[in-house]
Amino acid sequence: MTNTLYNAQQLIPRLIDFREIDANNYDEWEQFSEGLLREMDYVVVQPPGRGADGGKDMVVVDCSNTYKYIVSCKHFANRGKAVGCNEEQNILDRVRAAGANGFIGAYSSLASQALIDRLLGLKRHGDIVDFKILQPHNIEQFLLQKGCSELVRRYFPKSYRQSRMAGNLWRRVQPLKCSACGRDLLSIGDGWIMWAEETIGGVDHVLNLGCACKGTCIDRVEAGLYATYNRPNVAVMSEELSWCNNPLGYWIRHRRIMNAIHSGRARYSSEAWESECEIDAALAQCVMRNVTEEDRRIGDILVGMEEI
Repeated sequence: MTNTLYNAQQLIPRLIDFREIDANNYDEWEQFSEGLLREMDYVVVQPPGRGADGGKDMVVVDCSNTYKYIVSCKHFANRGKAVGCNEEQNILDRVRAAGANGFIGAYSSLASQALIDRLLGLKRHGDIVDFKILQPHNIEQFLLQKGCSELVRRYFPKSYRQSRMAGNLWRRVQPLKCSACGRDLLSIGDGWIMWAEETIGGVDHVLNLGCACKGTCIDRVEAGLYATYNRPNVAVMSEELSWCNNPLGYWIRHRRIMNAIHSGRARYSSEAWESECEIDAALAQCVMRNVTEEDRRIGDILVGMEEI
């Protein structure tokens, strides 16, 4: 069962390829794990060090200072191997030796069910109060949702270039949701921007915009736009997201829209303009540089002036 689950997980397309870190480079995986935990608001009280087994446990505490965890970093992504009980021996002894009460596994591959069962048993019997397993799918999900682009750029440069993941332009990552199923298209890295427009007297009136995953969601969004604006001159147009979140593609799209408005060839309804601004804000995260604290200070001033 464990092997079947592991193989199935390996077939899921991922935006971050953890194999970019060399199989024998334990230091780099530990350094990445330390950076990841800091992004997750843990305080590192004992960084990883070298030991007889190739590595030494890291020790962290949570932001509320309630739990103290040892962190075991295992990098098996290049080997296609799950982390099992043989790789995590003497867990309780290691927790007690660090004066901790919890365990975190930071793994580039899946944890075996046997290992999870062992940790559940330790928690059930009160030997540890908490444990967490950070595996590829939830590490990737956190990095994409939090917008940790600098961490990805440093340790997974090829994946960063290919994914065009959202940076920290805004204080919170702005998702670009599929209008049909609600999935974040920026996390998927694929999809379409779609809009309904009506040509009247040579002017394109943009009525509303939506986004769609590839597949059946495209048909659902298209059908919804046609049903909402059921008039002979209405047409539903689309453009591919992978083109729009490319820096040059983003600029060309932005220039095309502004030129059309400036020349009077296009007009936007209030609903369409609001949707366009939301799409533009989400796409901007993929093409603009990350924001520094000084940028944010100036930005806050500009926003305040805009509201006056």
